[in-house]
Amino acid sequence: MPVLELSQQALRHAPKVIVLSIAGEAEASNGLQLEQYFDQVVQAEQPRHVLLDLSGLTFAGSAFFSSLLFWREEMTGRGGLLVLYGLQPEVASTLRILTLDRVLTVRPDRQAALLALPRAA
Repeated sequence: MPVLELSQQALRHAPKVIVLSIAGEAEASNGLQLEQYFDQVVQAEQPRHVLLDLSGLTFAGSAFFSSLLFWREEMTGRGGLLVLYGLQPEVASTLRILTLDRVLTVRPDRQAALLALPRAA
């Protein structure tokens, strides 16, 4: 099974913003692990917004892109946003080919991701 490194960091407390970092290869064999991690962190931390740091993600299979859509809906249902940043060229290219860049909020770096969040929320 490909190695997947997952970590989290709180950035702001009011409203709560967390960063989830995903590094390695996200594919079908570890997709459930990734989905459970996201769900556990969101349930435990109750953030308004989640920033996904994908700078260490070297491969993403189709299941990962499906998860992104579910996570976006989860955060929208909480009145917040899911913002992706730091995408490697291969992952960014696949995102564009699937036209998910029209649905998901994608920024080049953490600072730009923070600026994508609503100011008064």
